[in-house]
Formats: sequence, C-alpha cells, structure tokens
Amino acid sequence: MNVYDCANELAKALKESHEFKKLQEARVVLKKDAQAEELANDFIKLSSEIELAKYQKQEVDKEKEEKLQKLSSLLSLNPTAMEYLHAFMRFQMMMADITKTINDVVKEAVGDDKCLFLTHDVLKLVKRDGQAALLQINLLRCPEPQHIFSPCRNGLDI
Repeated sequence: MNVYDCANELAKALKESHEFKKLQEARVVLKKDAQAEELANDFIKLSSEIELAKYQKQEVDKEKEEKLQKLSSLLSLNPTAMEYLHAFMRFQMMMADITKTINDVVKEAVGDDKCLFLTHDVLKLVKRDGQAALLQINLLRCPEPQHIFSPCRNGLDI
C-alpha cells in the first residue's frame, strides 16, 4: 500500500474514531457557553505553557501554578468545560500514541540527531497554529507518550 494512501486512511479512521466524535460533540456544546469556553481555553493554554517550561527545564512561575490550581477548581464546577476537557484529553492521548508510533519509524530511518530537527519543525508548526497539545509531538526521547493532562483525578492534576 502507498504511504500516502495509508495517511489518508489514517485521517479517515481518526474522523471515525470515538475520541474524534466525542471531541466534536463537546466542542459544539462548549461553543454555546462563552464562560465555559473561556475557562477551558484558559486552562489548556496555561497548562501548555507550564508543561513547555518544564520540558525546557525552566522554572515554572508560582503565579502560573496558582492560577492553574484556581482554574482547576473553577473547572470542577462547570460540567460543560469539564466534558470538553475530558474529550480533549482522550483525543490528545490517542494522537500522542499515534505520533509515537510514527516517530519511532522516523527515528529508525534518520537517527536521533536528525529526528530532533524534524520534531522541532513540527513543534513550531503546532505552536504557530495555536494548538495546546504541542508537547505530544516530541516523543522521541520518551519511552511512553507524554500527555499534558494526568490520567488521574479527571485529568486536571498538574
């Protein structure tokens, strides 16, 4: 099978996945509640910034951590935002697993050194597009997929 055909099949399978459908449904509901949408987006953005800082071995600002804790508390009171974040987390975990599988082949083909350059380019692209899941792309040095959200306690522990 042609690799491009496989990529198209993967895209089709992603759209048919339970995780994709649930995320789409949750997003439609979230868009109807401006407060929930702002809360979810703020949480995703802030948790991504904190995780990126940790990944880059930078010190995380205490104010950001405190703000994230406050957002987590507020989120627990908003079922619409929570449902969206749960769907987002499940989709994100699926994408991280798929990305790891692909990155393993890329790493085998070009080696660790060059693969890091490829990963850096993908990270820039994802960051430019404003996606929150930017850390899932760089799985090359991790034996297991890394996720922004912990699978514990509704995925809101950082």
